[in-house]
Amino acid sequence: MVFQSPRYYRAESGDHEGTQKRSSMKWLRQVLQSLLQHRGRTFVILIARIIVASSYIEPLLKDISILHRLGLQFAIVPGADVLVGRSLLFNGHELKLAGPYRILDPPSLEIADKQVEKVSFFIAAELSRYFNVKAVVGSFFVAEKRSGLEFANGASGYVSKVNGSDIMEVLDFIFVLPHIGYSSSEEKLYCDIYELANSCILAVGAEKLIHVDILPYEEKVVKPLADRPLDGEFPVYEVQGIDIGILMKLFFQKN
Repeated sequence: MVFQSPRYYRAESGDHEGTQKRSSMKWLRQVLQSLLQHRGRTFVILIARIIVASSYIEPLLKDISILHRLGLQFAIVPGADVLVGRSLLFNGHELKLAGPYRILDPPSLEIADKQVEKVSFFIAAELSRYFNVKAVVGSFFVAEKRSGLEFANGASGYVSKVNGSDIMEVLDFIFVLPHIGYSSSEEKLYCDIYELANSCILAVGAEKLIHVDILPYEEKVVKPLADRPLDGEFPVYEVQGIDIGILMKLFFQKN
């Protein structure tokens, strides 16, 4: 039996194939390091209402599914307000706002509730299509009615408490949190997604809050988030512009 001596390969300066191999291995090492760093950690994803109502939702959910299969845990807060507004107008209801908060009378609340539920279960179903990921929908928070004359006849609420222990029990699944909750007196209330995401990350002790939004000119950037109505002392990042892999980029970039 004749044994051949090992072949040592040295890439010359003009050897593009060798350069690409080294670059690919360097990228792979960085990805594996980032994956090990994030595995087992929990992240809250706040999906802006404009993303939920667009075709950009599909690549985002694919990214979330892949990352979950790689060992990351997610709680998702999807904004359904665009679809709620469209449905209210379609059914002949007036759109009423007090600042950034929607005011809903009982008939409008029922329409909004159906849209929020529809969005939540759609996202859970879409996530379950990819890579055998399991997703669950649940409204594990207590809401209270907003005070003030402008809210007296409407069903606008704020998040009083998120039951973090209940969410943690199901975080082996991807958890989808609708932004309609119930008060201690069982009153149904329409809540703000930013307040819900803020309360959720604090309740489950999440590593980061990631807000997914899109700019009109579709600039694709990932940057720290500093100008949103969120008051928790935790890292918050904003993904502006959606493309396949944009969320992966956030997790696999250095630091």
